[in-house]
Amino acid sequence: MKLFSSVAFSLLFLQSVAAAEVSNVFSNLSLKQTVDLNQSGKQMPFNGWLASLDWSLDSSVAAGDTFTITMPHTYRMVSATTFPLTADGVNYASCKGVAGGSSTGTTIITCTVANAITGVDRVFGTLSFSVSFGAGGSANSADLSDAKFYTAGTNTITWSQSGGQSLTAPVTFDSGKYSWKSALNYYSHNLPTGVRQEYMLSQQCPSSGIELGELKIINPDGGFDCSNTFAYTSNSINAWSFPETFGSSNNIQLVCTTNLVTVTYTNLQPGERVFVDANRGNAQSITYYESIQCQGDSSPKITAVKVNYNVVSGSGGSSGQVGTIVTASSCWTGSQAVTSTLPFATTDLTQTVVVQNPFLTSISTSTWTGAFTTTVTQPASSGNCQVNVIVLEPTPSPSSKPASSEPASSSKAASSVPASSSKPASSSEPAASSSNHPLLLPNQRLLPSHPLLLNQRLHPPSHPLLPNQRFPPPNLQRIRTLLQLFGLLLPNGSPIVTAPLLSPTSSPLQCN
Repeated sequence: MKLFSSVAFSLLFLQSVAAAEVSNVFSNLSLKQTVDLNQSGKQMPFNGWLASLDWSLDSSVAAGDTFTITMPHTYRMVSATTFPLTADGVNYASCKGVAGGSSTGTTIITCTVANAITGVDRVFGTLSFSVSFGAGGSANSADLSDAKFYTAGTNTITWSQSGGQSLTAPVTFDSGKYSWKSALNYYSHNLPTGVRQEYMLSQQCPSSGIELGELKIINPDGGFDCSNTFAYTSNSINAWSFPETFGSSNNIQLVCTTNLVTVTYTNLQPGERVFVDANRGNAQSITYYESIQCQGDSSPKITAVKVNYNVVSGSGGSSGQVGTIVTASSCWTGSQAVTSTLPFATTDLTQTVVVQNPFLTSISTSTWTGAFTTTVTQPASSGNCQVNVIVLEPTPSPSSKPASSEPASSSKAASSVPASSSKPASSSEPAASSSNHPLLLPNQRLLPSHPLLLNQRLHPPSHPLLPNQRFPPPNLQRIRTLLQLFGLLLPNGSPIVTAPLLSPTSSPLQCN
């Protein structure tokens, strides 16, 4: 017995897990008034409104999956409350509406997938059903909330569905009372339970309170439910003559029988009015009666009207088709992949899903026969978003050798000194200066051929030397000419000595 219970529990658990909630089945809500209940020619919230929606299911759904539409401040469905979602003659889902009425004010449609989608990618179609919006009409909390929610003018209807995507549509409501043909204020409508509810509101005095008044609702066929018959006062009435608030008063007397509801009241303040709502059976003929005497008037004003009611139903239905889905890829300049879904084509019932992938760049290097470096870009091919960039470098010559920091025949670093010098040139005197020069006396210095500043070096030759090439030796003839110009040599080349020799400790000559 314990094993059987465990198996049964497991089967129930698997069944509950298998059913899933389908997201965002519906889209594109539109609303149009199709039933004018009071034949006023106006768009009233309590009239019949045809709601149209697109629906779509893909092959991922399974039998038993569910999805819903939640419609706040929607009184009830005035068309059939059950309907299927069909495509090509196949019933893919069954839907049922539960009206909120005066109890919750929210109507909910729940759909259950009947058949899995096989052999096709998607089924889709349109759905329509009729509703009436809540505008008030009693002292119930839902009716009072509805009475304050909508206003005369443009309103936005917002419904929610499984998956969270909202369904919205604009509507325009005209102001005015249901009983526009009479001075009386009355209203009759069916409750979601099938019971009919009567509503009546007293008239108001233009500039004073009501001294004495009486309301009567007469049902010759009988059927009033006196346990659900109430009378209250209100000083806040909306655009359709329904109360937004209610209150009790000792000045109100209610008497109810199966055929007659009577409300009498006295001494109401300016702006204060009396309303009554009473549930009854499906009688087709109702008489409304009112007697009202304003403060300061000598006699009451009496009005009565007899109304015959006919049951009017809204329209609705569903139709659908099956379609296939095709995926197409393309490349774009963005940094991320983007997917967009196009609408189903009406000709071949094909829906295209476009996937845009970002370009990818690949860089490589190669050689070529040119003497300079260049870049070649290979564009992406069809269906491939990769772009190839090739950097072409010159091909190295077979006879060339790698660059070196020293000449091939020397083991020492290249220097600006002549090859005849074994040491780098001193920074304080020219490279050609030497105390052992054959043309100079002991301790006599050779003046440079160019007037350099102190510690300034000769610039290296501007012409680049080939490997192992040396600077040319000093031009002796040029040096002799310069010494003669400075008066240090005779024309025959003999030195002139007219001053004491500079001793090693003497200060060097200063050039100005």
